[in-house]
Amino acid sequence: MVKFKKLRDCYSLLLVAFIFILQSLNLNAQQVKDIKFVQRGSQISITYDLDGPRTKVWYIEIFASDNGGLTWGLPLKHVSGEVGRTIQPGWNKNIIWEWHKERLRIPDSLRFMIVARPDEIIEGNSGVFTDFRNGIKYKWVKIGRQIWMAENLNYGNLVQNPEDHKNNGDCEKFCYNNAPLYCDRYGALYSWDELMGYVSAEGVQGICPEQWHIPTSAEWEELILFLGGRMAAYLRVRQLGADNWKQGAKGITNESGFTALPAGMRNSGINSSFLGDGNHACFWTSSESGPEQAKAVGMNSQMVEIFIFNGLKTDAYSVRCVR
Repeated sequence: MVKFKKLRDCYSLLLVAFIFILQSLNLNAQQVKDIKFVQRGSQISITYDLDGPRTKVWYIEIFASDNGGLTWGLPLKHVSGEVGRTIQPGWNKNIIWEWHKERLRIPDSLRFMIVARPDEIIEGNSGVFTDFRNGIKYKWVKIGRQIWMAENLNYGNLVQNPEDHKNNGDCEKFCYNNAPLYCDRYGALYSWDELMGYVSAEGVQGICPEQWHIPTSAEWEELILFLGGRMAAYLRVRQLGADNWKQGAKGITNESGFTALPAGMRNSGINSSFLGDGNHACFWTSSESGPEQAKAVGMNSQMVEIFIFNGLKTDAYSVRCVR
């Protein structure tokens, strides 16, 4: 096993500065207290107290140091329990760290630091959150009982050939016409297996950020029903104006804040090509409809209706994650 890499670089300095500022400002009266831990075989159990307003929830990250707290690494990954988003204040909170999965040794000088930040997603009807994997910020919106991303996901490594989409632990994406500018504008396009992480369970997280998941067909149906059916929902989710959609339609309001974009798609047929930019929006669901097909949601400029169809898993569509 390898030792912790001591991060004596800019990241460590920025992290310490951030924590110092956070503590100095006493942000939202948040305090993490009484951190304790005990090793039980391949796991370490960490307990802590989280003091703060009972009306708020918190985003919890945990860091480790192998030199008594002189330097700290990146947030620990293989953790479960009361860590991550939507953690409520209380006493004797518990986090389980499967340290062996990160191939780290456990020194006598091991220390833990827990940082809590207000979780802005649950509070209010819309806002912005950060995907900590790559630093991209996304708008989100509450629609009925659901919380949806209000932008298409843009995460992964750009590839140009379908054979580059492999079950290799990395996420591969397409950009329309193989141009990164399109991913910046519309978000990325994904084959179904790639976005699902090569599993077939409905509602799986897949390539979505932590605490988000790929919506099921039923979750899309709930959204459509809440907005008044397939025609009314079309008018209430489509982006206003002609900045991206090439053809207008009467009655568009985007009052839901969903802001559907016409990102087009990538066809995986014999003559593989990108098509539909400015005219079509296609979104994957996590619901299979056959060995080679999965449910998808479509919109176009000509037909004022949201429709659900069976898409080829090898085609590439957009994805909106849901909380």
